Amino acid sequence: MHSWVVSLFSSHSSSFGFFFAGPQSAVSHRRKLLAAYKAARILHPSKLTQLTSSQAAALLIVQSLPIHFPWIDEKWLDELIEQLPKFYSAASRYSIEVPSDPNMKPHERRALEDKLVANWWRTHSSAFVGWARLFEAMLSIQPSSAFVERVFSSLKQMYGDDQTLALRDRKETSLMLKFNHE
Repeated sequence: MHSWVVSLFSSHSSSFGFFFAGPQSAVSHRRKLLAAYKAARILHPSKLTQLTSSQAAALLIVQSLPIHFPWIDEKWLDELIEQLPKFYSAASRYSIEVPSDPNMKPHERRALEDKLVANWWRTHSSAFVGWARLFEAMLSIQPSSAFVERVFSSLKQMYGDDQTLALRDRKETSLMLKFNHE
């Protein structure tokens, strides 16, 4: 796994519904998260050709991007589709040349590979601007557990130790009221 993609999706795992909607929803949430992770791998030049056997297969992934990332609008999607042949062609010529140093630790190897991918994007960003914007947007998503910590902190403030047996529905409703009025 590439650290830039992993960190990208750590931030999405803390959706509010995940904590209160039950196991069925948690499984559904994980599936959506996994699908989004797989879709984002298309931005890694060497993964694009490993994931797809043709531009037609890549097009199907590109068309699914707005499902996983709602901030990709129709105009941007059209730009990505238009630039896909150039992007696919350039990515198919990409190969990672990370030196095989036996003293290199796995995290150092991943960091070096991530740096090579970032350099590739820097070099090719003017050739397919829409894709470069998407790469930057994906990297700008910061993984954080701040929301989760805030939820648990609020729960602790609202329900002390003597109220641990309060109904889940009551806790959920109280939290929703608190967060909707802030």
